[in-house]
Amino acid sequence: MKKKLLSILLVLVMIFSVSGCEKKELSASDLLEKAYENCESVKNITAKQTMQLSASAAGESINLNIDSDIVAFSDPYKVKMEANMDMGELGSQAITMYMAEEDGKYYTYTGASGMWMKQSMDKAAFDEAMNSYDSKAYLEQLVDNTSTFTFNETTEDDKEVYKLDGNITGESLKNMLKTANSMSQLDSLGIDYTQAFDSISDLPVTIYIEKESGNLYKMSMDMSDFMKQVMSSMSDAAGTDESLNTDVAIDKCDMAITYTGYDNAENFDIPEEALNAEEIDLNALSGLDMDDETSDETDTQE
Repeated sequence: MKKKLLSILLVLVMIFSVSGCEKKELSASDLLEKAYENCESVKNITAKQTMQLSASAAGESINLNIDSDIVAFSDPYKVKMEANMDMGELGSQAITMYMAEEDGKYYTYTGASGMWMKQSMDKAAFDEAMNSYDSKAYLEQLVDNTSTFTFNETTEDDKEVYKLDGNITGESLKNMLKTANSMSQLDSLGIDYTQAFDSISDLPVTIYIEKESGNLYKMSMDMSDFMKQVMSSMSDAAGTDESLNTDVAIDKCDMAITYTGYDNAENFDIPEEALNAEEIDLNALSGLDMDDETSDETDTQE
């Protein structure tokens, strides 16, 4: 149960895994729309993403900390993500992932412990997955929710910024989740997500926009309540699956992404060992347990 619960939590986290004002009275809408306009011409970005999650179920606890460095290019589309996953008693795992087009097809390449996996995607799924790393995609959702935001001027990391506080509405979240490519991974884990997200409430978000450039600098979210609602809905949808039909306590779920550079990223090539990896299907990928990479001692805890 612990392995399957961890897999579900990771999928949910990765759904969110990336996106000169005139002298007049500014509004949050002005700031978000300006940042969105700036992103339309961006060719590449660099970013750092962090996530901290603490959860428990059936007497077992999970502590997960993920630190990721991301480089994303838009022409042609390609992404490199280097992540370190600290899973507490389950151990740590360094993962490198690439996404790119190859000969008219779309692939993800995932490497861990010297092993590489290659998975093909259709273009629609590839575009959706790319949005996870695109500041423009995030801002598009935020612009649709501008009426919920207020702002003030402050400093963050020694930068002069506008700090915006507001919400992504439950309806926007539901649309994001139901169209995300990660939903197919939840399906492969045995979760009927058709109605699992219908009762999601608003998600509080804090946005930092640089005053000088008008660019999105940082976005942070306290996703604790959101994850509690999603896990409760998924538990209800699990039906007779006893490994999932249980109360899950989400003690903490904080996520933040900081955009460290626009149009100054160093180009990269996908390693030959990744390009030449054996292609696997989605079911094979989702069926891999994190414990496969851990020690025999961890296996005895299952």
